[in-house]
Amino acid sequence: MSERLFFHSSPDRVTVEPIAISDQPVDPPSDRSVEERLDQFLELVRRWNSSYSLVSRGDLSHLVDTHLRDSLDLLPYLEQSEKHLDIGTGGGFPGVPIAVSRPDLYVVLNERSSKKCRFLRQVMYELKLRNVEVCHLDLQPDAEPFDRFDTISIRAVAPKQEAWMIAKPLLKPAGSVLFQTGERLQQKDVPGGRIESSTNATRGWISVVVQDGCAP
Repeated sequence: MSERLFFHSSPDRVTVEPIAISDQPVDPPSDRSVEERLDQFLELVRRWNSSYSLVSRGDLSHLVDTHLRDSLDLLPYLEQSEKHLDIGTGGGFPGVPIAVSRPDLYVVLNERSSKKCRFLRQVMYELKLRNVEVCHLDLQPDAEPFDRFDTISIRAVAPKQEAWMIAKPLLKPAGSVLFQTGERLQQKDVPGGRIESSTNATRGWISVVVQDGCAP
C-alpha cells in the first residue's frame, strides 16, 4: 500500500489527509448498473452505521424512502451542471447517489467529521467512483472559497440563512444552490439571493436559489 495526499486550502486553513491506496493496477471502471451500485451503497450504510453514525437508527429499515429517493429528486436540477458540491454530506446523501447516477459529473463530498470522511473514501473505493473527491472541511458562513461550483446541494446542515451564507461564496457567478427543506424556503432566508423555484418533492421542498443579479 502507498499513500497520496488530498489537499484543501484557504488563507487560514489547510487540510491535508493521507489516503491509503493500493500499489496494484487500478481496476477499469465497473460496468455494473446504476441500480446495483446504489444497492451496494445502501448496504454499506447499513453495515457501517453503528460505527460511523451515518444516519439515524430509525432510518435504516427504509433508506430508500427516507434518503435515496430524496437524493435522486435532485437529478433534474443538475442536467447542465459539470461541477457539484454536496455540503454536509454525512453518510453520502445526496452526493453519492448523484455521483453514481451521473458519472460525467464531478462531485465533491464535503463533511466535517473525519470518521464519516473515512467511510466516504471506502465507498469511493468499493463503488469505483472516479468522479468523486472527499473534502474534510468545516465550512463557515462567508469563508474564503476553496473552489467554485455550478451547483451546490445542502440540507439539514444549519439554519436556512446560515446555510445560504455558507454556500453562496462557493457558487460560480451563474451557479445555483439546491436547498432541501421540510418547510418551503422564504425569500428572507436568502439575503443577496433569489429563489428561482420551489417544488414539493418526496420529502419537503426543493428550492433553487441563485445570487441576486444573475439573469433568470
